[in-house]
Parts: sequence; C-alpha cells; structure tokens
Amino acid sequence: MRSISLNALLIGIFMIALIMSIPAKADRAVIPFTDASVYGPGQKAIIAWDGETERMLLSTDVYANKGTKALELLPLPSEPLIEEGSFKSFESIEHLMIAKAPKVKEGAEPPSSGLEVVFHKKIGAHDISVVRVSSLGELVKEILIRFGEGGASQGIQGKVRDLLNEYLIRGFNYWVFDSIDLTEDEASIQPLFFEFRSSFLYYPMKVSSLASGRTKILLFIITKGTILYEEILPQGMSFATYTDGSQICFQLSKQELKTIDEKMAEMFEQSAWLSVVKYEGDLSDLNFDLEYRPDKCSSIKLTVDKPVCGLGEEVAMTVDFIHLLPGCYEAQVLHFHLVRLEILDSSGRLIDSWQWEVNNDLHKTIYWRPTRADTYQVKASVWFNGMTLQMEDSQTVKVIEKTKEQPTQLPFCWVIAILLILAVLAGIGMGWLLAKCFGKSR
Repeated sequence: MRSISLNALLIGIFMIALIMSIPAKADRAVIPFTDASVYGPGQKAIIAWDGETERMLLSTDVYANKGTKALELLPLPSEPLIEEGSFKSFESIEHLMIAKAPKVKEGAEPPSSGLEVVFHKKIGAHDISVVRVSSLGELVKEILIRFGEGGASQGIQGKVRDLLNEYLIRGFNYWVFDSIDLTEDEASIQPLFFEFRSSFLYYPMKVSSLASGRTKILLFIITKGTILYEEILPQGMSFATYTDGSQICFQLSKQELKTIDEKMAEMFEQSAWLSVVKYEGDLSDLNFDLEYRPDKCSSIKLTVDKPVCGLGEEVAMTVDFIHLLPGCYEAQVLHFHLVRLEILDSSGRLIDSWQWEVNNDLHKTIYWRPTRADTYQVKASVWFNGMTLQMEDSQTVKVIEKTKEQPTQLPFCWVIAILLILAVLAGIGMGWLLAKCFGKSR
C-alpha cells in the first residue's frame, strides 16, 4: 500500500512538472512593432468542441530580445465571443489528470467586399480588436493601422504575407488583433476565452512559425467521444502519455467539466472525454494547423429493399460509403477504412457478416435469404485501420413465417346470388326441354 501511494505521488509530481514546464502561449502570429525578435517558448490551450461550437482558453507566455510592443494575430473560421479566462481552468485539469492517473505497478487571397469591424474592447492586459476581412489588402491595411506611423510594411512581406493570404484562401475571414507589451522576461498574460461556431475542431499552429526558436505545445481537448488514433494528428504531434506509457485520455463527468469551465460543461448533455495532444520542436517546422473533422467528411448509408419479408425471401442490402465529401481532405498518412456489414438476431447474436478494406468510395449490394423468423438488425459501420469506429448506420428486417393458404370462402350474399342464377338457368333449360318434347308429340 505504501509503494502504491508513493507511485501515485510520483505521477502527481511528474504531471505538475509536465504542465508547469510548458509556458502558456496562445498560438497566434506575433509581429513586433520594432526590430525586436519575438520568441515563443511554449503553448497550452484548453479546447472544447461539441461538433458545432468550439470554446478555447488561451494564455500567452512570450518574450522579446528587448522591450517592444507586439501585435498578435489569430485567424478564426467565424466571429468569436471573447471573455476573460482564468488560470484555474488549467489547474483543474492538472488535478483531474493526477486523480485519474493509472496506478503504477512497482518496478514498472479572394475578391474584396469591404472591411467590417465587429468587436473591440480591452480585457486586462489585452487591447483586442476582432475584424472581418475578405482580402489580403484589407488585412495588411488593418495591421498597418495598428502599427501607427512607424509602420510594418517591411515586416508584412514574403513568408508573413504568404501565410496571411493562405488563411484567407482557406476561408478564415475573422482575425483577432491583440496588442501586448513584451519584455526580455517571460510573463503570463491573463488567459482569454474564444468561443465561435465551427464544424471542425480547430487550433491554429502555423501562425506561430512567424516567431523563432523551439516550442512545446500541450493541448487539452474535450470532445463528446474519444480521439484514440494518432493517424488523425499532423505529423510531429502525438498523444501525451502517463509515465507507464498509457495515453492520457479519460471521461469527465458534468461536475468535473464545471470545475474546468461552466460554459464548457453546458456544451455537453452529459459527460465528455479529455485527450491531451503534444508537440515539441522548432517553430519553423509548424507548417500545419490542427483540424479534426470526425464523420463530417465521410458518410455511410445502409438501405434494405424489404423491411418485412417471409422465410426464404431474398433481401437486398446496399452499403454506400463516401470516403471524402466535397471540400474535404484528410491527413496524408498510411491508413485504410474497414467497412463492415453485419446481421444480428434479436438476442444480439451475429448471424452473418461481410467486410471490405477501402481507401475510396464503396457501393456494395449483398443478397440474403433468412432461414428463421425473427427481427434482425442489419448494421453497416466504418472502422479506421480496422480498429477505431468512425460511423455506422443500421436498419431492421422483420422476417415472418407465412401460414398455408386456406381455400377462399365467398361471402354469403354471393353464394345466394350464384344459387339464384343457377336456378334461373336451370329453369330456362327445363322450359326449353319441355317445349321441345311437346313439339315432337304433336
């Protein structure tokens, strides 16, 4: 018991050291007002995404080789709401990671449409503006306005200009401008919450390549489900692990979510999952952003031609899997998608199954003849590398046992009508015969 407590304490110390050793920096482009060089020593953020809305808590630790005023730029896919945050949110996640740590075994550019200023206010040490632009010229003009008469035209050339234009082409038309004072000493500025609509989980990393030096990034990602497979991450990023090598990923209750942030808790109906993603390397190597689009860029649809059928009747089951919907892309890493089609009976027992390994669209029709009356579930699913469930669709097929057909019985009124008709016909016949017989006797 003593050794387990010691191990737990060691894990706690390790996790505190891990977090405290990574200075908090919102991942934004930093342009100095003077010829000072800006350094980005580290980054951390809490990102909650429910599939429609993203809420990020960002904090900054940057410094310069001499005192200067700097302008931070943050590109976003939609207009954000901005409010003051607290370091307590990071502290809460720190405590949760320690509490949920596993026990360690002993030993072991686009056409211009005008510039629209949509937000401006000061929050603590920040002087923030949010603008909506649609062309590179508008964005550069807005930056120069904030630099004043000193200008920064020479600083917005080459790599900087290309990077800004790239974000505009990709549809990031909302830009956060944050004017801050930098010194030679690292200093933490009050964290900020950014909340905005987004159909994908997003964290801008490429903008940090405008600074210099090495960086450490630690992202605490909160989603409805788990993000388990590393293939979704850009090259160079990985999931953080505990000292025993297990991935830092655990479920958060509604109450635990509230300890991090009340509004983040409101984003989820019940529980959510926390995953921790990390990166360490040169800022110049940050040529990517983190974008996660689960199930939004692919689709699977299952159809059956007979929801109700008899024993032995043929049922056609069609699976349509669309690998990438228009406008979507995925990380260029070696992978495949396993498409499964399964039939289960009412007790959940697997009756039959088929599967295909694909990396493109799939259209398959399978014909099945049921041999037993029951209500069956037909399920189509997609698995990343055959291991992680991505999406599924299902239908039910009710199989009935048809009874032998009984002789058709006519209604009573029809029987009477037929008998009357037959009687009339018989009378006519008898009359004809009698008439013939009397005719001959004469």
